[in-house]
Amino acid sequence: MIRPLLFVLALVAWPAATPGASQDQASRCVSGEPAPVLDAASPLIHSHVFAITGVRTAEESAVLEPDLPIHVSRAGCAHFSLVYSFSLAVRAPLGDSRAWLREASGVMRRIARAETAGFASTLAAALEKQAGARSYRYGDPIVITEGYASAVLEVSTDSEKTGSVRVAYQVVL
Repeated sequence: MIRPLLFVLALVAWPAATPGASQDQASRCVSGEPAPVLDAASPLIHSHVFAITGVRTAEESAVLEPDLPIHVSRAGCAHFSLVYSFSLAVRAPLGDSRAWLREASGVMRRIARAETAGFASTLAAALEKQAGARSYRYGDPIVITEGYASAVLEVSTDSEKTGSVRVAYQVVL
């Protein structure tokens, strides 16, 4: 009696263990399929390239008017992240995190005018709020929605003239 019951349980569990079942679960991602964040039809965007690089990952690059190359990476499903990367002329020392929060916020406001998703304006507001609150330690989470969404700013200087900026948006759905 127990042996047939175990056999039935094994048959019921088997489809969940097959690769097709995991692909089916992946197709039901809460955040949806990776899609472009930037509006390629915007007159502010040039040289737009979007590519899905994996099951839940995508890379996007463009030049924002007049001459700012930007890159957006997306990864994840129920917990997903967007990372905006760009380089700026160094106007403040690396240690002045408040100045870099303001610089990054300004770029995110520019990106917001050329994106479809609305993430850049949310990030710009979070960066501005943090710049007004207190100094910031790079890499620390900036709470956007408690327990749901946060931002992280990272800045490094490539040379005396250029700084690389990464603004990461992380969401738990």
